[in-house]
Amino acid sequence: MYLHTRLRFLSATVTRISATLLFSFQHIFSVVKGAAFSGALGAALADLLSGYTIWIVPTFISKFLTVAVCCLIAKKIFKRSLAGYAVGGVVGMLVHIGAYSLSWYLLYGTAAMLSALPTLAIQTVVGYAGSAVFILVLRKSKADKKLQEMAGFNPQKISEKEIYNNEKD
Repeated sequence: MYLHTRLRFLSATVTRISATLLFSFQHIFSVVKGAAFSGALGAALADLLSGYTIWIVPTFISKFLTVAVCCLIAKKIFKRSLAGYAVGGVVGMLVHIGAYSLSWYLLYGTAAMLSALPTLAIQTVVGYAGSAVFILVLRKSKADKKLQEMAGFNPQKISEKEIYNNEKD
């Protein structure tokens, strides 16, 4: 029983870090409206499918707020600059950790929240760091333009300078 519990925990941790990486990548890179909803829905569905049904609503709320704040900072305040994505990512990490900590507190109490905080912080930082590396690789290879086009953002209509340092929104 102990081994089964440990393996399930390890599997869940790897799944959550992978989901955080993909989620972080999605919201840092997102250029389409509805990113907060789609990111939150995907993460909530991951909780449903992996058996963590108690976390569906907290995950949806946390991911929605994280993406909304990150996109607001990156797109509206910093006009899609690389610095905007970095600042948005850091603030997004803080929102993510804060929202999940509040969820832990409401569901299980102070002791559980405090014991979950280190794992939550590591998971969040690894996810955002991995997605930042992903973003830089995609930008260097110019594959991001194709992904933006597939997402409905037509890069042919604007110059490369406007994509990376958008003067207008």
